[in-house]
Amino acid sequence: MEHVMKFLAAMLIVVFCTNSLLGSAATHAEQGDLRVTRSYPANSPAVAQVHRWLLEQPSRLKPPASAAALGQVRTSYFTHAPGADRRTDLTSTEVAFPVRGHSGDEVGIDACGAGIRYQWKYRWMSSSANAGWRLLDYQFKQVQDCDAAMADPGFVKPAAPRS
Repeated sequence: MEHVMKFLAAMLIVVFCTNSLLGSAATHAEQGDLRVTRSYPANSPAVAQVHRWLLEQPSRLKPPASAAALGQVRTSYFTHAPGADRRTDLTSTEVAFPVRGHSGDEVGIDACGAGIRYQWKYRWMSSSANAGWRLLDYQFKQVQDCDAAMADPGFVKPAAPRS
């Protein structure tokens, strides 16, 4: 009987430790980095959606007057948040960006049309009453060839992993 009790005690310890390890592994797996990068051809519905998103931002550096002037567009959304891999607003092909973000999330927009390349980089700021997307960087330059210019990843280069 004594051996049975020792065996049961040992099994309880094994079960408890295994559950603890699995629980902490699941928590760690739920948090992580996710980058979604997409490219859209000029005059596609997604480009119009990106254009509308840019117009809605509070920055004084607005996009061109028409979505068509953006030309081809590449977008990048980066998040480091719990459950990022399950966010349907990031994995849906019909949504360019989420309306809201998590602190530190970043949006990069790279567009080129009619020999002009535009680049915007935004970060979600979660300050008290002023939560929203804040413009971090903007670039505008004339280029000879939009296809060649868009071959350079610009803002949508993969970020170095956070440590």
